[in-house]
Amino acid sequence: MASGHGNILFISNSESEDSDEDLDNTVVIKEKQVAPKEDTENIRETPKFQNTPKTQDKTRNEDIGFLNKTNNDEIEKTIKYKTDYQCILLKSYFDGLNVANLKIHILEETIILRGPRELVLQHSLSFLELLNSISVFSETISDSKHAILQKQGSIEELRKRARGLDEKCHIFLDENKMELNCAAFSEQEAKAAIGQAMALFDKVDISYSDHHLELFSSRSWDNVIEDLQKSLMVVIEIVHSREVVEVEGLNDHVSKAEVKVREMVQNHKCLVSMTVTGAKARLIAKLSYFQDELKKAKEEAM
Repeated sequence: MASGHGNILFISNSESEDSDEDLDNTVVIKEKQVAPKEDTENIRETPKFQNTPKTQDKTRNEDIGFLNKTNNDEIEKTIKYKTDYQCILLKSYFDGLNVANLKIHILEETIILRGPRELVLQHSLSFLELLNSISVFSETISDSKHAILQKQGSIEELRKRARGLDEKCHIFLDENKMELNCAAFSEQEAKAAIGQAMALFDKVDISYSDHHLELFSSRSWDNVIEDLQKSLMVVIEIVHSREVVEVEGLNDHVSKAEVKVREMVQNHKCLVSMTVTGAKARLIAKLSYFQDELKKAKEEAM
């Protein structure tokens, strides 16, 4: 058996070469003897000058014996997995392996190991143990967080920021449930990664008054909020029951959005209004009418 240190050859294919029935992901579904490639150094040619059948038969038997020995020394095993996160985690494990003469083919729903018998059996057992150890931890999230993570590129950004704990974990979103999930090689690692991901979120409230309702119905407000939500991982909502503008998202993105929203709220001036009746009201109406007429006359004279 050949063994040593070197690089594993990874080959990916979108289609599986086998059509076995679906089995549990902890079951090896096939073991196959693999014929070796032609080795010109070991396979000898029968000399052309040999004339007797006995000599030719002896040479042929020796060659066949060599080939059979090689066949017995190299095998192929196939392991099934069922989910994308299982494949992703196993690939992260492969990246740390350095074993000579071991080839790993990653296909759709299957992993094929090929090489010397002892190496294949050893690593097949390791992969099966890893598959059995994979745990998924889930945490319920708010509608705002769910909306943020559904934006293109958001879940990838969250994964990148949350990998300080351990790269051998995979965070993903359940689109049908308000849950953030993490798969890892232990429940403790998955739970810790989710905790770190949730700590990346922040939320701030910006108070407003009645006169800001005019601002919230303006086109300028809509444009600013739309741009902020497109360019940043934030959701901005007006919560009328508490009279606040709520900004939720990734902590540094929230800080940027808060500056702009608070600036708009603070710079909006209250319009002064008064109520008058009787003669004063009629006088104000006349003054307003004359001002309008004067304005029109000036425009016509220009």
